[in-house]
Amino acid sequence: MLTVACLCACRVELAGRAADDFVAVFYSNMDAAAGRLNIIKMYRPTSTLVWNGNKIQGLEALNDFFTKLPPSRHDVQAYDCHAIPGLNDRKPSLLLSVSGTVVHGKDAIDNPPPRGYNVEDAWPRTFSQTFVLSPDLEGSGLPREQWLLVDRYYILSDHMRFVG
Repeated sequence: MLTVACLCACRVELAGRAADDFVAVFYSNMDAAAGRLNIIKMYRPTSTLVWNGNKIQGLEALNDFFTKLPPSRHDVQAYDCHAIPGLNDRKPSLLLSVSGTVVHGKDAIDNPPPRGYNVEDAWPRTFSQTFVLSPDLEGSGLPREQWLLVDRYYILSDHMRFVG
C-alpha cells in the first residue's frame, strides 16, 4: 500500500530525474542545427510558447519560429522541477523552471569562448524559461536514446524571457 509520504517522495524523484533528462535533451537540440528539427516533436497542437511576451501557438507556427531562430549556445546554470498534483497520480504534470545564459547569432557558432573561459565571455544574455510538461500517451517521437525518462511528456506551455 502506498502511503502519502511514499507517493510524494516518488513524485519528487520523478520530477528530479525528468528535469535532468529534459534539460539535457531540450537545450542540446536547441543548440544543434539538426536538433532544431527535433524540438517541434516536443510540442503538441495545443502547446503554447510565449517568447519575450510574444505568443506562438500551433505546430506550424512553432516550427516556423524555431526554423527562423538564429543559432544559439545555452549555458544552463540552474533548474528546478516540481510535480503538479492532478488527475493522473501515476504520472503528474511537471513545472520546470530553468535559468542561465544564451548567445544567439553568429557568435554562438563562429566564436565560442576560448578553452578555459566561461560562456559569459561571449556576451550572453541571461534567460529564464518555465515549462509545464504534461503526460502524453502517444510519446514524443524523439529517438529513445534522447528522450530517456520523459519519453511520455510533451511541452504544454513554454515561457521564455530574457532577463538581462
